[in-house]
Amino acid sequence: MEPGAAELYDQALLGILQHVGNVQDFLRVLTDFYRLLRHPTDRMGFPPGAAQALVLQVFQNFDRMARQDDEKRRKELEEKMRRKEAEAAEAEAAASGEQAPVPAPELEVEVNTTDAAVASGGPAEPHGQLRDVQEVAPGSREAAEPRALDTGAAQTPREPPPLPRGQEQFQRNPDSYNGAVRENYTWSQDYTDLELKVPVPKHVVKGRQVSGSPSRSA
Repeated sequence: MEPGAAELYDQALLGILQHVGNVQDFLRVLTDFYRLLRHPTDRMGFPPGAAQALVLQVFQNFDRMARQDDEKRRKELEEKMRRKEAEAAEAEAAASGEQAPVPAPELEVEVNTTDAAVASGGPAEPHGQLRDVQEVAPGSREAAEPRALDTGAAQTPREPPPLPRGQEQFQRNPDSYNGAVRENYTWSQDYTDLELKVPVPKHVVKGRQVSGSPSRSA
């Protein structure tokens, strides 16, 4: 049967069913579906067992289609349920994440032990080390203090006596090479020459404005 003709017959069968009420009455009254061909001359009915086989074949075909449709709908329903459960779990996780307290940021503070000791007026200690505190008896402490003073005095090198202020400045002057620096003149010498420097006032700018007479003193 062609597909287009099947649609036409479907409309006709639906019209018949609306008036008859069920297919059993229609098949019993208006067809030869239940008739059997018992003689070769019979023109209506089916051979014995043919009608049952036809009905069983049609039933099995549509039963398979119905089972496949049920399986498809079951899988779609399960997939829909899993999707809803996943969405609910995500929403719950998001809600719990928003309500979770945010930990306070940790601040690292570096303390300079030298600055802290200076501010407090105490001696600075090496970083990362602890002072060892030892209990000392009063008598032993008094005995140890003079020994410590003697040791410190022995280890301290003796410094030379300080020079007079003027002489120290003269010796630091580079013009006093192998000579001396005085308040009014400076002299230095080497193997062959003797150099004498005498400061003059600012208005003296030429050599002929100055005259000198070297002499030997006793």
